Amino acid sequence: MMTSITSRCGLRCDVCSFRESCNCGGCIATAGVPFHGECTVAKCCQSRGYLHCGECPELPCRQLYAYSCEDKEHGDNPPGARIEQCRRWALQGILRKFAQSDWKSIAAPAQAYLDGQSSPETLIKALSQADHEDGFCSSEFDVLYRKALGFLKK
Repeated sequence: MMTSITSRCGLRCDVCSFRESCNCGGCIATAGVPFHGECTVAKCCQSRGYLHCGECPELPCRQLYAYSCEDKEHGDNPPGARIEQCRRWALQGILRKFAQSDWKSIAAPAQAYLDGQSSPETLIKALSQADHEDGFCSSEFDVLYRKALGFLKK
């Protein structure tokens, strides 16, 4: 389940053919200026202080959607693949927080999911039970819980 974050937009630079042929370090390593020039998606993400677009509450914004789904020359095949990758990265970040938290009833199921040892349904059930049985009421838990469920149910 875990994949390295290699771009701001969700492009998997680790499997991109331009990485070696164009000596591209990717948009994170080049501060938003990969081999093809300045990337407006990367610059937007950087300017907002996000590692990747999955951290942005506007995911998918119009700009990323157009880049991922509508650009006939450079868009994704299948359309939207970058957006889905950003969602996966965002979920991984949330689950890492759960796995390292004091919320013991969630920590183990979150880590199991990250390790590829459980299904989304199992994790959703664990999150729902923790919310109802353990009575977590912190705003941090609530925000993470809602985000995780949103990503898992997509």
